[in-house]
Amino acid sequence: MDSKPPTIDLYTSGTPNGQKASCLLHELNLPYNLHAISLSKNEQKEPEFLAINPNGRIPAIVDKTDVPSGRRLFESGALMLYLCEKYDKQHRLSFAYGQANHFYRYAPEKVQYGINRYQTETRRLYQAEWAGIYEFVPREGSGGDGGKFKHVKRWLDVINSRPDVQAGLNVPSKFEMKEAMQDKESEEAYARMHSNWVMQGQKDEQAKHV
Repeated sequence: MDSKPPTIDLYTSGTPNGQKASCLLHELNLPYNLHAISLSKNEQKEPEFLAINPNGRIPAIVDKTDVPSGRRLFESGALMLYLCEKYDKQHRLSFAYGQANHFYRYAPEKVQYGINRYQTETRRLYQAEWAGIYEFVPREGSGGDGGKFKHVKRWLDVINSRPDVQAGLNVPSKFEMKEAMQDKESEEAYARMHSNWVMQGQKDEQAKHV
């Protein structure tokens, strides 16, 4: 990381979306001030955070590099596009996104249309050898599982070996999901635990916007 005082504030949590932002900041060697947001406590819906991102989602950044009052950015895709266009002058990085894991693992009802659509899109992108910055290691439910995509697996191993990616994965705290999901039973228990507060957050939102 650069030794200059940080001019970027990162508001995030240890989710794939949050990790995209922190990994990219590390890969771009951009120092930042970290603000950990607890999703299980619904801190992303508190007034302090809503002043930064009215949509109440992580990650978000405030970039004061050129604007002393700060330029607010949110939604991971827009945030990453901004960072790449502004700071990746060598055009070394790009990025990807997807919803297969959410529909397969966390949705309270198995909507096969959603699962099929995003798993198919994942396979299409892999078969097209569409590359981007590390987002999430393919596993059951993503559509990119198993040994079929050996080149993607090799690519992921290379990405995982990068020190900046490892640093970004452990923001704002150690990334323990892989360790907690070593077998089918523990994987399902982990998914249930996180699904509970995800669904409660959605119920709270629905109650506000009837």
